[in-house]
Amino acid sequence: MVMAIQGFAQKNADIGILTGVATYMGDINNTNPMYNPGFAAGGFYRHNFHKFFSVRGSICYGRLSGRDADSKYQYQISRGASFKKHLIDFTGQAELNFNPWTASEKKKYPYTTYLFGGISYGGLIRTFGIPVGFGAKVNVYRKWSVGVEWGFRKTFNDNIDFEDQYTSGRNQYTYLGNKDWYTLCLFFISYKFDPCMDCPAFD
Repeated sequence: MVMAIQGFAQKNADIGILTGVATYMGDINNTNPMYNPGFAAGGFYRHNFHKFFSVRGSICYGRLSGRDADSKYQYQISRGASFKKHLIDFTGQAELNFNPWTASEKKKYPYTTYLFGGISYGGLIRTFGIPVGFGAKVNVYRKWSVGVEWGFRKTFNDNIDFEDQYTSGRNQYTYLGNKDWYTLCLFFISYKFDPCMDCPAFD
């Protein structure tokens, strides 16, 4: 019973802000994951259930764009397709840390790399997606941490780039298949707090 209470009391969370770039991959761009980066920014809440496992919810705004004129292929240049879109990404993800991680003043491992996966929804572009990616975070001062991550969102439609109006009847597929992707390459800063730190039950 005491061990269970102690385990619960050790739970902690952190909140943070995100900034970086958003990029697009699809029929206009199918090879370069850092093609035509647009501004991205947002915020998140992370709950650290264990030193090796966390769950995070985030919201992030981004700008996506692409144009056939940037291609080296003549058929794309002749087609002349282009688009610009705004994105609001809602993501819930699970994070697996490679080092035991707690955002605190003193610890053996002040940094860790991690992998993540989950589910996302792209507001304004109206599509669900599967986010996967990797990142790194480091404790810099007491309860403050910074980090970077790169996440790929595999969407469930082909409408980000408006390509359905240009490719009707076209039988050309890449390793991406016929669904669009977008990526978020982000820097973040976070502050750790303990939801149960001041609970009377744990005094």
